[in-house]
Amino acid sequence: MPNLLEAYKTPEFCLAAVQYDGMALMDVPNTLKTPEVCLAAVQQNGFALEYVPKALKTPELCLAAVQNDGEALMYVPKAFKTSEICIVAVQQTNSAFEYVPKALKTPELCLIAVRKHVSAFAFVPSSLKTLEICLAAVQQNGQALQDVPEKLKTPKLCLTAVCHGGGGLRYVPKVIKEVIKRQDYILDGSDIPLWGQNCVLRLLPGRFHAKLTGDTLQLRLPYPADQVCCIRALNRVCNTLLLKRARFLVADWSRTLGIAVPKLHIEDMRHWGRCYFRAGRVSLAAELIWLPPKVLEYIVVHELVHFLVNNHNTRFWAILDQHLPDWRQWDNLLNNYHNHFALSRRFRVGFNTAIRIIEQIEQMEQRHHRQGSACHEKRNS
Repeated sequence: MPNLLEAYKTPEFCLAAVQYDGMALMDVPNTLKTPEVCLAAVQQNGFALEYVPKALKTPELCLAAVQNDGEALMYVPKAFKTSEICIVAVQQTNSAFEYVPKALKTPELCLIAVRKHVSAFAFVPSSLKTLEICLAAVQQNGQALQDVPEKLKTPKLCLTAVCHGGGGLRYVPKVIKEVIKRQDYILDGSDIPLWGQNCVLRLLPGRFHAKLTGDTLQLRLPYPADQVCCIRALNRVCNTLLLKRARFLVADWSRTLGIAVPKLHIEDMRHWGRCYFRAGRVSLAAELIWLPPKVLEYIVVHELVHFLVNNHNTRFWAILDQHLPDWRQWDNLLNNYHNHFALSRRFRVGFNTAIRIIEQIEQMEQRHHRQGSACHEKRNS
């Protein structure tokens, strides 16, 4: 259209051109830029608003432009930037939040923008950053913690940030960093290394129910569910899954080895397994649920062979070699367990440890609250 003879630039031709490509409006003579042509242009490409004459920019035309592309908000005259247009622009494109006037940035609009994309969080004024907005940001990317005001960096917010991107740890205040480094947290969307493969944990409200579908474990809990409740429920579900598979293996291998089927217990213990041959019982570590099924089978066979040979002598290893020739592969994996699975085990803790973590977090929050109240009273006095 730039090289088209001016004589051929008719209203009908210009309208057809902008309907095909809105940015063709830049080459339409001002005399032919009618409201109809301009509207057609911004409906096809919101950025065409830049080439609409100031006299033809109306609230309706600006709304049509941001409905097509939220970033067209940068070309909307200040007088027409209303709450309605800004909300539409932000909902259409998260980057439009950068062009929203500070006076129109409300907590509600900020929350919409941040939920759309975490990049909008950098343009939220500090005075409008609430705990809800900060939480929405760090749930998308833990590194958003760098833009969270210090007074809003609670232990729980920092834990959420760390669990959604380890890079967030560098922005955690020193006073709570060590607690987060040492401990774990269960969140909706956490990765669980179930049977040695990453499985996504989905926490849903409802009556207690667990369902494993593909690589997703749905865990329904009464609402609201605190961390202690989540840990207790997750341990219960995982112990049930482990017990079900272990019972089958114990029964099958007991027949193969020619021994009576022993009782089976799942416990939080320092060892992977333990055989109580006098009591006719085998105990397995609850953490075996996080490892490949072959590892569980190796531990089961290892403990069952102890019913034939009490100690680890030559005969013991010979029986193990006969029935499970690849046992060394799984034994090596167990020896390197912490190297292989340390990152994916970030939320896995025993119940008693979890109680201690929650207590530490609550005590720290109370201490921060008392310190804040004391500072406030001191300033007032």
